[in-house]
Amino acid sequence: MQRVKLIDVARAAGVHPGTASRALNSGTGGRVSAETTRRVVQAAKKLGYVPNNFARGLRTARSFVIGMIVPDVTNSLFPPMVRGAEQVLSQVGYTLVVTDTDNDAATERSQIERLLARGTDGFLIATARWDDPLVESLADSEVPAVLVNRNTGTHRLPYVGCDERTGISMAVDHLVALGHRRIVHLAARRTPPPAVSERPPSGTRSARTACSSVPTRSGSVSRTVSKPVVRRRLGCSPRARTSLRSWRGTI
Repeated sequence: MQRVKLIDVARAAGVHPGTASRALNSGTGGRVSAETTRRVVQAAKKLGYVPNNFARGLRTARSFVIGMIVPDVTNSLFPPMVRGAEQVLSQVGYTLVVTDTDNDAATERSQIERLLARGTDGFLIATARWDDPLVESLADSEVPAVLVNRNTGTHRLPYVGCDERTGISMAVDHLVALGHRRIVHLAARRTPPPAVSERPPSGTRSARTACSSVPTRSGSVSRTVSKPVVRRRLGCSPRARTSLRSWRGTI
């Protein structure tokens, strides 16, 4: 099957190829009359025209590809983020490429370098660490990038994440209101260190100060440890705590 070209669409619509290009481009469509745009779009649909993004990229020096770097695609936290990013980017003509680093810094660097070599226009990075030389090098190079879910200590790149202070305070307040008085905070593993903060979550500190009569204890575990190991690491007996709160994890 022969590929339909822009010149074929222009010929069918009775316009110049440049006019057809502007009519089909969301960024320049306003320069073409509504009637001309209607004819061009109708011709493109009838002929089955698909824009040649490779040729478009040669003209504009852009790939129209965004890389999204996630630490673990099996974590239920990330699929909604990927879907939301893809839906927004596709509306403006970009393709989203998702890579999984398996929480490995070397893999992350390799993936970003390969995507850069292929002309990727920008990144959504969900793998940042509090002290992250790779993110710093991206900031130095001025490659467009946004940090998602995890931030760095330098705050040099835009960051989209949750309000941990308010969220944790609300969680502790809720548990206290239910009558819990001995609360465990089960944090993410510390290798690599959590990137939101190297300190205990500020909401926990705030809630602990506000409810000084409520003893809390923090601990760090991975997903695969057993209940006895959790208890040993947290220093509590099976019945010592009445509430267990998990931060950045799934129980």
